[in-house]
Amino acid sequence: MIDVMPGGTLGSEADCVSQIQAGQLEMTKVSAGTLANFNSAWNCVSVPYVFTSKDHLYDVMNGEIGQDLYKLTENDGFIGLAWLESGTRCFYTAKTPIRTPSDLKGLKIRTMDSQMAIDMMNAFGGSATVMGYGDIYTGMTPACSRALSTALRTTSPPCATTPTSPSTTATTSTP
Repeated sequence: MIDVMPGGTLGSEADCVSQIQAGQLEMTKVSAGTLANFNSAWNCVSVPYVFTSKDHLYDVMNGEIGQDLYKLTENDGFIGLAWLESGTRCFYTAKTPIRTPSDLKGLKIRTMDSQMAIDMMNAFGGSATVMGYGDIYTGMTPACSRALSTALRTTSPPCATTPTSPSTTATTSTP
């Protein structure tokens, strides 16, 4: 039986990985950005525009490269089991339209705890504010963050800075 604990009930993605490593949790869903904190090779799937299409993404993640990625964290006490497409990367704001990277200049923008996401946001001229997914609702205040970068699970309309990315994967403790 699998008990699903949604909405960050057990903590952040990093907290859940730590619980797996300690043998307190058997499985979790985490983003490629979180996995990159354990092995930087996971950054390869988060580079903007690295995938030219959904088919390209699926071919890579369902092929040898995807299988190799799953094994990268075995020495850290967990492995990847599967992946899911989390959609296209989008920016959301309350008042400021974002149509080009220059529109990000000076905005405090929520990013996940991923060095690649932080560096990308800062390179676009925004000010990266690391915030876990479970903290987005309360963190979207003028003092904390004025914009949000996250995945949009739809194919239309296009609003992405990256076409698609396999930002989540299931992990489990190694035997």
